[in-house]
Amino acid sequence: MSIGRIRGGLAGKILRVDLGSGKIRTEETEKYAREWIGGRAVNSFLLLEELAPGVQWSDPENVLLIGVGALVGTLAPGACRTSIETVNVFNNGKGSANVGGHFGSEVKYAGFDHIVISGKSETPVYLWIHEGKAELRDARSFWGKTTFETEEILEEKHASLKVRVASIGPAGENVTV
Repeated sequence: MSIGRIRGGLAGKILRVDLGSGKIRTEETEKYAREWIGGRAVNSFLLLEELAPGVQWSDPENVLLIGVGALVGTLAPGACRTSIETVNVFNNGKGSANVGGHFGSEVKYAGFDHIVISGKSETPVYLWIHEGKAELRDARSFWGKTTFETEEILEEKHASLKVRVASIGPAGENVTV
């Protein structure tokens, strides 16, 4: 991912990925950021606004939202959190988590404040984001690999770049409830 232009703490775009159709599009962050501050707040609004009542965690209509706050990618202390929201597996309510590290700032540097993933792909895919562009790529060769193995493979494949990886590994591939 490459450093983009951050305006007022926002990269300016929301990346929307439909795994079912393979379509990727963007929209402006600003219309949400006027009322909601940060990754978790915008994610929560989008989750509640876009899901029909009764959507279950395993339904293709469920969405996975990844959001970074306005200070992520700046020198502000502790501004390294990435927020993740979806319908949770335990009770089909709102599920929220957050993680630290470099992933969120790299998403912002690539030009995105949020990633909204919907639908279900027929085959394993991964989302490649580089220099403000996004594409779905074949991930069948990663199937069954641990998160550590997946990261190593992607680092080797893109040796000239410093990649940041968020992956599910076998636990995510074999979800049963």
